[in-house]
Amino acid sequence: IGDPSDKETQVGPLADKAQFARVMEYFEIGKKDGKLITGGIQRGKNGLFVEPTIFMNTPNGSRIVQEEVFGPVVTVQTFKTEEE
Repeated sequence: IGDPSDKETQVGPLADKAQFARVMEYFEIGKKDGKLITGGIQRGKNGLFVEPTIFMNTPNGSRIVQEEVFGPVVTVQTFKTEEE
């Protein structure tokens, strides 16, 4: 996480304050609806950095599953049969 112009950086900051607020809102949705595996927080006190985040067992109807977050967030959906 860091300067996007540095070749070693894998995750840069979010685009702007509005996007940062939106991603933080999705973190709260994910924490309420599913299981937080890692991340889900702001990285540092300055800048628009967030930890890469993984949620698991979030219901298919949750907004964090149904909508595009536009941040370093993934939801892992498990299933038992191919029909699911």
